[in-house]
Amino acid sequence: MNILKNNRLFFGVFYVVVLMLCLRAEAAEYYVSKGGSDADDGLSMQKSWATLSYALSKSSPVSPGDVVTVLEGEYVEQVRFEKSGTPTAMIRVRTEGDVVFRDPDPAGGTVGVGHMEAVLHIQDQSNLIVEGFRIEGSWHFGIGLYHVENVIVQDCCTYNTGASGIYVGRWDHSVYRIFNRNVKILRCTIEKPGQHGKKWQGAQESLSVAATDTFEVAYCRVFDSPRDGIDIKNGSRNGSLHHCIVHDIEKIGIYFDAWKMSTYNIDVYNNLSYNNFVGYALIAEIDDGLLHDVRVRNNVALNNGYAGLAFTVWGMGSKHVVRDVLVEDNIFIGNLRGVVADNPDVESALVTGNIISSSITGDEFRFVPGAKVEQFDNFLIPFSMDVSQGN
Repeated sequence: MNILKNNRLFFGVFYVVVLMLCLRAEAAEYYVSKGGSDADDGLSMQKSWATLSYALSKSSPVSPGDVVTVLEGEYVEQVRFEKSGTPTAMIRVRTEGDVVFRDPDPAGGTVGVGHMEAVLHIQDQSNLIVEGFRIEGSWHFGIGLYHVENVIVQDCCTYNTGASGIYVGRWDHSVYRIFNRNVKILRCTIEKPGQHGKKWQGAQESLSVAATDTFEVAYCRVFDSPRDGIDIKNGSRNGSLHHCIVHDIEKIGIYFDAWKMSTYNIDVYNNLSYNNFVGYALIAEIDDGLLHDVRVRNNVALNNGYAGLAFTVWGMGSKHVVRDVLVEDNIFIGNLRGVVADNPDVESALVTGNIISSSITGDEFRFVPGAKVEQFDNFLIPFSMDVSQGN
């Protein structure tokens, strides 16, 4: 009888636990709207919350697996994410209709977004999906990710931000280590980033991914900036950049920079970089950094003012070590030069199977002495036959 009683007790407890888990598995959806109130429960459009800041604050009931839907309207607030999901129950933060978020102080950075801060500010959180947001007029970053893990930002748009439209990196710039893991930036548009040049000189690039292990940047468009376009840098590793379009950038379209930490194992494919100063650039700007194991395949560089692809020496270091880079099956046409190696510290790079033209005769390749760049089986097009020039 005791065994029977114990079994009944065990199965009773087991049933209650399973029931609770099943109930929790039915994730809640919360709403934010312009006519809402943070005093309501947020569980319907009629009882929606007024601010996304409250929805993602520690005091709100949002839990792993829940969805937060922001309804149509213009919101003036800086949102600090204070919620995390779990690997099996991510929190999804999405929009419905035309939703715009603006910096409370786009001209001064004192009331709203300050230096290194963002309108959507995600710091020390994990297991999140953020989708469909439009950020306009930020003093500094539009969307910022700092010390995060397993975060997806998708289908977002930033416009006229003071610095980067989207920044993934370090909050403490005195510490050099990997801070972020498993980050994806998908189908995002970044227009007119880096516009507050007089104060911050458009600090950071239009889309920056720094200090991140395991990343994907895909199907993004970046354009119209006085700064650089997309930069994978400062320790970022084990990732890919693909199917992105970058154009009308005053400096580098797509940029890989080791800075002070080894940056490596990166696949770059099916991107288009045009009407920039440089189409693609690879560099280690500081002595401490090493850029290696980067594979640049099946990309297009078109009508860039200096070069289609460049191994450069820009930066503050005395050496700029780059090794084990493959540049294969790309199209570099209509640029001032084809492939340039101004950096004598390139230890090993292979350029093969590319279609290349140059508006300067003989500058399809330009390698300085010491640069160990090998090229073969490339197809060179005379500039007079370059179809990108309308010939």
